[in-house]
Amino acid sequence: MDIDKCFPKEATERISLPQLKILLLKGDAGDRTFPEKVSCENLRWLQWRCCPFPQLPDRLCSKELRVLDLSFSNIKDVPESLPNLLVLDLTGTKITELPDHFRSPSLRVLRLSRTEISKVPVLQNLETLELHSCKKFRGEFPYLPSLRHLGLSNCNDLTFLDVCNGGMTDLRHLDLRSSGLSILHKKMMKLSSLEHLNLQVCTSLETLSFLPTTLQKLRLAGCSGLQTVNLQASLPKLQKFGAEECRNLRTLPKELGSCMRVLALQGCDGLSELLATNQAALFRDLYSLQKLDLSRCMSLKTLSFLPTSLEELILIGCIELEVLDFRSGNFTNLKRLDIRFCPRLRSLPQELGTLPELSIERDDPPLTIESTESEPTIEIDDPVHTIESTEGYPKIEIDDPAHTIETTLPPLRLHKRRGLRSRIKSWVRRKMLPLSKV
Repeated sequence: MDIDKCFPKEATERISLPQLKILLLKGDAGDRTFPEKVSCENLRWLQWRCCPFPQLPDRLCSKELRVLDLSFSNIKDVPESLPNLLVLDLTGTKITELPDHFRSPSLRVLRLSRTEISKVPVLQNLETLELHSCKKFRGEFPYLPSLRHLGLSNCNDLTFLDVCNGGMTDLRHLDLRSSGLSILHKKMMKLSSLEHLNLQVCTSLETLSFLPTTLQKLRLAGCSGLQTVNLQASLPKLQKFGAEECRNLRTLPKELGSCMRVLALQGCDGLSELLATNQAALFRDLYSLQKLDLSRCMSLKTLSFLPTSLEELILIGCIELEVLDFRSGNFTNLKRLDIRFCPRLRSLPQELGTLPELSIERDDPPLTIESTESEPTIEIDDPVHTIESTEGYPKIEIDDPAHTIETTLPPLRLHKRRGLRSRIKSWVRRKMLPLSKV
């Protein structure tokens, strides 16, 4: 509501609103103060974004408040005692600190992003703390035993992080994107409940040695200075690992584990594990892997020993790739193969013809290979020709009122410059030539 319309500028009698539970304010009150005669003693939810006052008017500081949203306002101080408050959002405000005697024992969510805050008070029951883009925060925490989600992205001056002294044994999600960290302390392994660690675009990070074994998701995209992930312990629960554009990365974590579902290594051209002689060791235990993305791995020449659980294989821009080997097993789960901008890949494995449904994306028009139990069919995006295979080779039928040709084609290979359609037409012209002389 607009305070200028709903609250009188000058009230002669006290206005009590005991039934008001939710109040969403908008509008700039300018130099005017909040009406002194208005009282909202049972208010549960107050949202006043862009509030013009440096302090919240006392008449709105209900002891029953559960949610207080003052984001992007001029607020510099908050009430010291809000005993029932669950969510406090001070994002983008003028606040520089919360008093040590700040008392909100029920507080679960505290948002302080884009502020000048340098420290936070002890909050026993706090579960979510957001400090994104807090330039003055230096990484020291009080005792926060219930914390589960901690956000510290874009804290460029954050070079030190001591989360363990805060007793964060229940921390599940840690976001450190674009921070100034160059190393993670050994104490990180004490975060015995951590499941998701985001270190994207931490360009000063050179090595990772200490990570908790409970991790399920590890994101390292854009860590341009990262060279090794030489962990002191394996990550048996890891399901998603992303190291996109980590061009200086030389080694992957050992024993990635059987839980791995997504492996994204776009642009990781220097990985020793991608050498032909090391691929068997890399993929050996990844028998649950569903998505593998090796796009822009420009030195990759051969890819083999792939796990049969794969559903998506993405190889965009692998300009040196020549051999794609599917002989390691039956790839019945494979549904997508993206081989665009792979000019040296001249042929596809014969095993692809046995897959129940496969979409192949390449520089030529998309090719879909479908098979049935008795008669596999290759469908081509062409309104004239239809190819059906029998006895191992496809049969071609040409719609010509004078002649009908039924024969079989030799095995076909796809080329970047000369696609399947052009090869068929060339073959047909050779076969039609004798008929034209009849």
